[in-house]
Amino acid sequence: MGTTHAVLIGIETYQQQGIGSVQFAQADVAAMKEVLIQDLGVPAENITVWLDFQATKAVFENDLPYVIRQLCPGDRFIFFHAGHGFFSNGTNRLTTWDSHPTSLFGTTVSLEDVLLGPLKNQQAVSSLVFIDACAANLKTNLVQARDIISDLTRDEFEALVRSTDHSGAFFACSPNEKAYPSDSLKHGIWTFYLIKALRGEAEDALHRERWITGDSLRNYLAIAVPAFIRANTNIQGGQRPFAILGSNGVFGIHQVPPPGAPKPPWPAGTTKLGDSEPENKSEKASAHNGKNRPRIMLSTIQGHYNQWKGSVFTLKHLGGDPAEYIQIDPINFEGFSNVSLRFDRIQFISNASPAATVHFYVVTGDDGVRRHADKYSFVMMSFVNDAQNLNKPEVSYPIVVRYKWGTKIEEEKFRITWDNNTRRLATSAAGE
Repeated sequence: MGTTHAVLIGIETYQQQGIGSVQFAQADVAAMKEVLIQDLGVPAENITVWLDFQATKAVFENDLPYVIRQLCPGDRFIFFHAGHGFFSNGTNRLTTWDSHPTSLFGTTVSLEDVLLGPLKNQQAVSSLVFIDACAANLKTNLVQARDIISDLTRDEFEALVRSTDHSGAFFACSPNEKAYPSDSLKHGIWTFYLIKALRGEAEDALHRERWITGDSLRNYLAIAVPAFIRANTNIQGGQRPFAILGSNGVFGIHQVPPPGAPKPPWPAGTTKLGDSEPENKSEKASAHNGKNRPRIMLSTIQGHYNQWKGSVFTLKHLGGDPAEYIQIDPINFEGFSNVSLRFDRIQFISNASPAATVHFYVVTGDDGVRRHADKYSFVMMSFVNDAQNLNKPEVSYPIVVRYKWGTKIEEEKFRITWDNNTRRLATSAAGE
């Protein structure tokens, strides 16, 4: 019996502003990695993860086929992608971090070339392909008010599953539909229910003897995802997951242990993510010891502007449990013509990784376009202009930092102050 290898890709933000972000793509990958290790028993060293700038066109075209070529007969390969995908010029394609909206065909990759073809060339290798990708939000300025791309076609995936006895390709939505994220779930909706099923938390996804099979997983996702959308969102469009399966019999994916059976220990040094559906949060949150709540601090760069070196903003872990999915509310400059300073999300901080640089960028008005990323000069200029336009020697801004602690969403409040006379930043806890 062979081993399982996996490549997990999440592209949440793209290099080019003309390609929209994919909300919670990185959280989807983190949860998928967790379930592969903890529930499916995949060795951590067999899992390759590429996030955002790591997932370039060169990596797709060179590293992904290389990983597949190393597979041996009897191995299983799992591919997960959260990002944008589409069908163009006769091939299914995926965007990469460095794709360009004015040259989509030349700066995206063919799924047949980088994934499906290499898999078909491997003898006696089974595969699972999970794609939470949708072209509906990928637009360019080349054609006004119309998408210039169409949805993934089934043909190439059907050829893959016909090439081996046990292969399956699972998709978040059907053609001409969108795949939606959920603020309450903090994941793509389809990926959330995929993870729930693989964890063994969905009895409806189980076949005989507690097996998750290709058919049982396909049927479960086809029911659970639309049901959540109808009951918990105001989304008007449809999202109907589907799958293409190939097997000479029952296609077994994972046998779920009986309730209460111990799971293998979590690998040392790996941050474990917890998630749950909204209705279960209060019950599970009570299991936390309040003394272990993460203690975090937001700090700013020291000294006069001319002496600034290092990170302008840093988030520090002062003790307690790890804090995950950390998001800092934007600073909206009251006196500086609708300019706001926004912050990228931080995956986690912990005792093992006690400090994280807070990357920032500027947005003007409501266009959502990232500008002046991590530029000292524009941070200073923003505070100076705000103070001058408000005719104040000092301006301060309330800051809310939200993070996930187990199944709870917590927050800490700080205040950033800019002294326009000394040109210095300072941070304090709210109320000090």
